[in-house]
Amino acid sequence: MWEAISNVLTSANALQTIISIILVLLIIVVMIKTGMIRIRTKHIQVGRARSASDTERAIIREQCDFTHVYLMGLVSKIKQVTPDLLYDGYFTKYILEVAYDEFVRWITFNHIEDSEEYISTKQRKICSLVYSMGVRNEFKTAEFNHRMCNWVEEIIRELVRIRRVYERQGGQK
Repeated sequence: MWEAISNVLTSANALQTIISIILVLLIIVVMIKTGMIRIRTKHIQVGRARSASDTERAIIREQCDFTHVYLMGLVSKIKQVTPDLLYDGYFTKYILEVAYDEFVRWITFNHIEDSEEYISTKQRKICSLVYSMGVRNEFKTAEFNHRMCNWVEEIIRELVRIRRVYERQGGQK
């Protein structure tokens, strides 16, 4: 194999061969970038996503990623209020994971909106879910309930904003 490569590289046509290969690769890259060619395999896609299902998957993925990062960022905020000494923070993380699962259900049903009634309903649902876990009294105060409601509202408003951004981008293509 190495002998064949050395023969090709030392031949008189080596420069033409290399230039031809680079030119073909450059043409393929330009065609992929302009959307003329799309390569799609089971695990990777190169080229522009044009179908509505690809866009919808991207929206859902972005919303789930945002929600997970936001909820896991709350661990440090909750530890400031009261440390989870009994379970070394794992009970707090478990509750946030359960809340994340609920948010993922909302995202996959694809009906999230930023109306006050919708947000209020979802805030009550998350608060009920958290309180059903048998949390300590520090988490049952009106102040912490207000914080939870603010966090739920921030997440819902951001999820709606993410959808609007993607839909606006989809309309411009």
